[in-house]
Amino acid sequence: MFIGAAPWLGIKTLPDLIALAKQKPGELSYGVNGIGRLTHLTGELLQQQANIKLLMVPYTGGTPQIINDMMGKRVSLVFEAYSGLAGAIDAGNVVPLAVASASRMTSAPNLPTVAETLPGFESVGWQALVAPAGTPDALIKKVNADIIKAMRDDPEIHSG
Repeated sequence: MFIGAAPWLGIKTLPDLIALAKQKPGELSYGVNGIGRLTHLTGELLQQQANIKLLMVPYTGGTPQIINDMMGKRVSLVFEAYSGLAGAIDAGNVVPLAVASASRMTSAPNLPTVAETLPGFESVGWQALVAPAGTPDALIKKVNADIIKAMRDDPEIHSG
């Protein structure tokens, strides 16, 4: 889970965000993909542990809609998995402030963890792959083997 800021906000680090949020309680908005989901809960956890107040804006149109609204200066921040932000970060439309995993990612070694600013902070999710009852065992074993191989090839596949 990444915490990202709109470039026009003028901040580059999580401590910058916390300081700005304390100056403007409730004025900085963050987009999330639905109420009660990990993106929302990460924002709530950050507010609690940093003693700040942000304005949560729920979206039903997904991360691209949030990024469009960041570019349009309608929302300041985003909490999202790297896969949802990678293109926007590469294009310069989102400034990554921190990653909410327990340790820095090897693919982004210069990006600090939230815990480096707020000790003990961690927000990670998980994915599940399910198949209908009666799926042939050979197919389940093949998919399982492919997933294990992908995770071995990219150890961060399960941590972003």
